[in-house]
Amino acid sequence: MDELVAAAAEGALGSRLPRSGEEWVEAVSAARADWHGAAGRIGAALDLVFECLPGIREWIGREKGGNLLGGVAADLEEELEWLLRSRFAWRAGYGRLAGYGRYFQAIRSRLGRIESLPVARDLEKMERVRGWWERWQEKWTAVPDDPRWWEFGWMLEEWRVGLFAPDLRAAGVSEKKLERAWEAT
Repeated sequence: MDELVAAAAEGALGSRLPRSGEEWVEAVSAARADWHGAAGRIGAALDLVFECLPGIREWIGREKGGNLLGGVAADLEEELEWLLRSRFAWRAGYGRLAGYGRYFQAIRSRLGRIESLPVARDLEKMERVRGWWERWQEKWTAVPDDPRWWEFGWMLEEWRVGLFAPDLRAAGVSEKKLERAWEAT
């Protein structure tokens, strides 16, 4: 709960932190005015997470270990493990937390596409993601408190949204951007 309150404070303060006493007084006054709004945006995002999550977990449980979709179920379990990892609210920060439900909507959209489109399409996309995911996960799990690996994880998450849920807004992450970011880390 403390991390959700801190994220709401971050959202209420905005992205630019005060640099002087006078700016601090102005920022606190503005933050008080938007504190409930920021908390409401986080709450709405988490409501969407809780709306999507049971169906996702049910699908994973049903398909886990299956021949055709078992790999997809394992992929989604790893994605959920990343999204819901320890202290996820603090690690996401306000900006991402306020839109957190979109990642779960993307998973739900992916599952809907699996039901209506050839599974081979999903498996091809999953293999593209897996190449990056496995390299990144090795680095991230070795130093889970290093924020530069969090950032790359968020880029992968946005790429997943773009690949698997084109009906949702994504941050426009491409493989070229992933390559540049990987080389820079």
